Amino acid sequence: MALVSRPPIRAGWLVELARPYLRGYEVYPNTSGGLWGYFFKRAAGRIGLGFFSGFLLSPHHRAYLSVETPACLVFAFVHPVSWPVHRRLVQAKESLFRRTASYISWLTPRKPRWQFLEDKLPALYRAESMDEWPRRRYEHYARNFFTESFALLVRSGLVRELLRLSIHKSEFRRVDRSRRVG
Repeated sequence: MALVSRPPIRAGWLVELARPYLRGYEVYPNTSGGLWGYFFKRAAGRIGLGFFSGFLLSPHHRAYLSVETPACLVFAFVHPVSWPVHRRLVQAKESLFRRTASYISWLTPRKPRWQFLEDKLPALYRAESMDEWPRRRYEHYARNFFTESFALLVRSGLVRELLRLSIHKSEFRRVDRSRRVG
């Protein structure tokens, strides 16, 4: 697996490409954790819901994705993973993410397929290694990958459903302040 610090192409166009598909989400650039790209999210307190679009540059933080780097990556997430909101939206038997994973897999006619992870960030992802692409075609293939991935997320209904969700106070982890020292 190749280890790189920035995408193998200039990708400033990524936000503008995603914007029509991910309307209603705030955009946050990211260049850490082996990822380069943008989070499109809505937040309530410490809870974040939304999508990431960009590149996986380092496999170290996300070896469980099993993709050669550099790779194009789109994923949906609920953060933090251990909180009740994640259990409700991702881990529960008939959760929004489980239903979406089943439907979006059916919608996706060819590889790369969508993958569902109930106990990780991302919860639902699609990744494609750029390793075997002709270098002169990187941007063209990357744009196609992202456009197709965004369209599938919209068609699955997940983009709309995450915007409509209300986050309840009961889903925030309580902090036991009696254990604080000092």
